[in-house]
Amino acid sequence: MTHSAPVKVLMPGDYQFSVQPLRIQTLLGSCVAMVFWHPKKRIGGMCHYVLPTRKSNADNDARYADEFMRILLKEIEKHGTKPREYQVRLFGAANMFRQLKTTCADTGPDRNQSTELCHSCVNVSCRNRIAAINESRKYGFTVVEADLGGTVYRYVDFMVGTGTTLVRKAQLAALL
Repeated sequence: MTHSAPVKVLMPGDYQFSVQPLRIQTLLGSCVAMVFWHPKKRIGGMCHYVLPTRKSNADNDARYADEFMRILLKEIEKHGTKPREYQVRLFGAANMFRQLKTTCADTGPDRNQSTELCHSCVNVSCRNRIAAINESRKYGFTVVEADLGGTVYRYVDFMVGTGTTLVRKAQLAALL
């Protein structure tokens, strides 16, 4: 991955959309990163949402999956593109409190659980995973990769200019 592009580090609730080469990075636990890239125009970005939704949403806020999608749709329209033209990668939604058992399969070993949906989630990681999948499907994005669930942190590094995404998974101490 080239290191010559400017770097933007996303904190929880941040997002970045870029038409210029840019390296976007974030660290995830139970939060979700949605990486979106238009392969023909070589534009895109990433969000780091914290929760799937909230009861009142007067303003669009990138901390919430459903509200971030409205922000993203405006960006997409502004650039003359459509959601189905974007490749989306979904990362995160780890159960960081292993002692909390859930009805979802997010307390087991790390594995791709992008198609495993449950309807009785009791923790935020499970609800975030379902929101990532449902919001992507709802607007017609093409999900090309999903690494959701498990019990480890993920460090996500995305290059807007090339669409290259690298993900490292580890216990927090190993990432620092």
